[in-house]
Amino acid sequence: MDAVIPLRQRDEQILTELFRQEGIEAIEEDIACNLLCRHPEPCWEDDPFEFLREYL
Repeated sequence: MDAVIPLRQRDEQILTELFRQEGIEAIEEDIACNLLCRHPEPCWEDDPFEFLREYL
């Protein structure tokens, strides 16, 4: 599958430098934490309509 917009050489170089720097684990952890805060994992055990039971 081809990328919609190909990466420019400048972008590839910056990404390579980013992943080679020290502390990449901290950067990865920060990204994962921010993504989880913005889109939390669903809790399948909870009933999303439980709050309506008292009204029905």
